[in-house]
Amino acid sequence: MASAFLILSYASLFSLASAKCPESISSSSDCLPISSYGDFKSIVESTGDGSMICFEPFELTKSDDEDAVEISATGVVVACRVAGECKIRSGGTQMRIAGDNAEVTLHGFHFSEAESNAIQVVKDAGIKGSHEQNICDCTFEK
Repeated sequence: MASAFLILSYASLFSLASAKCPESISSSSDCLPISSYGDFKSIVESTGDGSMICFEPFELTKSDDEDAVEISATGVVVACRVAGECKIRSGGTQMRIAGDNAEVTLHGFHFSEAESNAIQVVKDAGIKGSHEQNICDCTFEK
């Protein structure tokens, strides 16, 4: 758990909870079911500025040869309908927040088995516009 927070501390504006955390998640009819890390990566990376994506609960494993999900959009919320029930397992980085205009809120995910960093917030992520990166109701397990 400590290693996940170590990398997150490099972001200049980072909060574990703030006013930007969603108060409630969409109904199940608005949330997407997925069955693979590749599907999850494709959906998240294709999301445009100002979008919210909600996922139905899942358990996914990212293989060593798959790249981490990279998010660089502004004002994006990526959420699980049931907090803690969208589970991503991998020995490597599972999500990466990068880009001068990145502003991301992650809500309700459970990250496990990362040997170094489950989430990597790149040093200057969101530096243009002083954007925040928010991690809400997420858990980290070694």
